[in-house]
Parts: sequence; C-alpha cells; structure tokens
Amino acid sequence: MPLWTEPLHVLSIGAKNLKPSLEAQHIRYQVLEWSPPSFDDPDTGDALSHLADNMDITLANDRAMDAIRGVKPLLRRLVLAKDALAVFELPSVVVAGPPISFGSCIAPLQASIISAAVLAGYGDEETVKRELEMGGIHLLSSDALPVATSLETVITAETVLMELVDENNTDRKLFVPLLHAEATDGIDGWAVHEETSVWVTKVLVPIFNQVLATAKGMSCAPLIRDGLQMGDDGRYCVRAMQLLFESFCTAQLMVESGLSRSMIYNVLLFVKSQPSLMRHLVLGVSKLSLEAGTGVPNCSLITSIIHNGSAWGVRVSGLDRLFVIEDHTEGGNEFLGDYPLVDLWGMGLNMIAYSSFNHHQLGNLVAPAASLIKQSSDRSYGLHQFFKVSGNGVPLGYELRSIVEQGNDLSFLALSSNYSRSGRSARLKAVSLSVCETVLQAFSESLSINA
Repeated sequence: MPLWTEPLHVLSIGAKNLKPSLEAQHIRYQVLEWSPPSFDDPDTGDALSHLADNMDITLANDRAMDAIRGVKPLLRRLVLAKDALAVFELPSVVVAGPPISFGSCIAPLQASIISAAVLAGYGDEETVKRELEMGGIHLLSSDALPVATSLETVITAETVLMELVDENNTDRKLFVPLLHAEATDGIDGWAVHEETSVWVTKVLVPIFNQVLATAKGMSCAPLIRDGLQMGDDGRYCVRAMQLLFESFCTAQLMVESGLSRSMIYNVLLFVKSQPSLMRHLVLGVSKLSLEAGTGVPNCSLITSIIHNGSAWGVRVSGLDRLFVIEDHTEGGNEFLGDYPLVDLWGMGLNMIAYSSFNHHQLGNLVAPAASLIKQSSDRSYGLHQFFKVSGNGVPLGYELRSIVEQGNDLSFLALSSNYSRSGRSARLKAVSLSVCETVLQAFSESLSINA
C-alpha cells in the first residue's frame, strides 16, 4: 500500500541539496529562498525577539499607514525659497541628506555647493570656498526643513520651489526645486542655469501661479497613478507623467486670457524640457506623505533613508531623531540625496524615475530592479493598491523588524556619481544590514524606556 495517496509537492526552506533526488523521482520541488539572520551583535537578536509579537507596534504601524495613505498631495504654487523658508537671514545653502560639513562632502557635492554660493552672491569661487570651510556660509540639511531635493541640486534664497500641500491638512506642506542643476557643469553650467532661472522667476512663475490659482491647484495623486499604469512594464512612466502634466498645463493655459500663442508655446516648451520636474514632484509627494506617518509612538516603519554621499540618515516613525551613520561601503559616493528609499510609491518609482536617463546604460538593471520591487513587498508593512507597478500594488512602509529578520542588506537602485553629460549611469546600492541593526536596537531600547 503506497504511503502517499496524492502526488507530493515538496517545499524546501533554504536547502537545495534535495533537488536532484526528488527530481529523479518526478516529485515536484520548490525552494524558498531564505537564510537565517547572521547577527554580528547578539543584542540585535535579543532586540528582535522582544519586538516580534508586540501588539503595540502592530497597532502603531496601522495608524501610521492610515495617515500615509490618507494624504492628498496638491501642487499649489511656485515660490522663491527665501519667501518659503525662514533660513536665509545669514549666508546659507540647503543641501540634501543628513547634516554634513563642507570638508566631509564628496567632490561633486562640493562643486555644486560652491557654484550655487557664487551665483547667490556670496563671493567668487576662492572666497566662497574659504567661507564654506570656515563656516561663514552655513550648510543646512534638508532633513530638518520641509524640503526635499536631489544631491546635486543645492537650494539658495533665489531657488524657485514647488509648494505641495495636503488637501486634508493644509498645514502640512513641503517644497521641492522646480529646476535641476548639474554639479559637473561647474560655474559656466550654473550661469546658464541662472539665465533660465531669471526667465522662470520673472515670466514662468507668475503664469504658473495664475494657472494653478484658476485650477485651485493640481492634484498629484491621479497624475502619478495614471503615469504608473503607462509605459513598458514600469519603464518610461516618468515620461508618461510628464506628458500628463503637459496636458494639464495646456488645458489650463488655453483658458487664461491675455496670453499670446508664443508665450503659451514657450511655457509648454519649458515643461517638456524639464524631466527633473516630475522626479522632484514625486520626491516631494513621497516625503509629504511619509511625514504624515512620522512621529507615531511605538511605530517601527522606516519613514526616511537619505544619503549625502558620505553618510546614511535613517528615521523610524516611533523614534524622535535621525540616525546618522557613516557609509563605509564601496562606491559610497552615489548620487542619492533625499530620494526616499521608502517612498510612498516604493522601489518601483525609484527604478522608473531613473529609466528617464540613458536607457542603454540602464537596460541591464531593469530586470534586477523589477526583482527588487518584488523583494521589497516582503519587507514592507503593506501595499498601496491605488498605485500599481507591473500589476502589483506598490510596497509601502518598510518595516524595520522585517528587514533585520531577513538578514540581508537592503538593496535598491542609486545613481552613480561618475556619469557623463550624455547620460547618467545607475547601479545597485545597498544599505548595510548593520545600519538597520543599529536602529533596531535603539528602537527596542526606546520601547523599554517608555514602558
């Protein structure tokens, strides 16, 4: 009498050495990729065990997720940084990522800071560099401000920002740059950027604000949602979003009186020539949404992982501070900035945002990036079903315990600092597991103290 009355289907967790013998017997066999956490510090294992079945954490995570999902981002107006941020009374510039001194900045970031400071009127290159080294010009971290920016786009008093607000809570707002400036272009490149900025400030800003006022702002969620459904398996979605934004602008400009046909053409031509506009818009929407879920007691969701080329900044909702940890990994000077690893639109949008750069350089990363989207679902607290990439809900809310429990570095796509002006390159980058272990131990200690 046979032992089994039905065909076997074997699921092996981690082990692969049974496969040959089972296949020889025509038994269905599937391997679940998993490896036990390898903790360098036993305190991490203790912390994880104490947090594993904590109902307070579960309830806190639910509250944070509801708050994040409840944000309705609206593009309300364009505004100069000096009118939006009360930080430019002294000579200052705002840079992406965690706090950093000028001497600790990677070379491309230093070049970008110097160029921005010169064009802000703080002196010539030599004077500006000396003042930056001595602290006469202040480097302000965007993390401490309602601002998000890319690493190579330094914000000065005259930078034009897009103001995003939450329709459900207009006191919640965030600013992102309208224009993108290349660090590698140096002073000459920034001068061209400055010429564009003058036209933007004097011509584009009044027109755009008139359009946005008439339309009562632009709702960002439908634009991002529809863009994510377009394109080829997640690619070209940023371009799709840009086309949708152009359509919005065209429709609104046509109803505005007093605008010549040539003026409308120039405005639309500007929008078409600014791929960074959509990347910055999504960046701002992500941070605006995630901040709604920040500061929830007992919450273990990671709401920010930022990078300035020299260090990581990690924030967990239930902790009241940013953990700054030096980056000792190979290729640590990646251009990442405030692009949130744990953004509302998940790993998927990080991938498709970069696909708007040089497609030949990025082609070999599309498959690994798609794999990362799938992996990120396992480390996230939930999915945002309203937004989808390749038919799947977008991962939302990376969960600190899940990351450490899986025992692997948190990989994602990052921009390389070594890129030509013809197109950027991208590579897979990883937040070391030890970084997450450090934050987990602090989170565990915080819960013990509060208890």
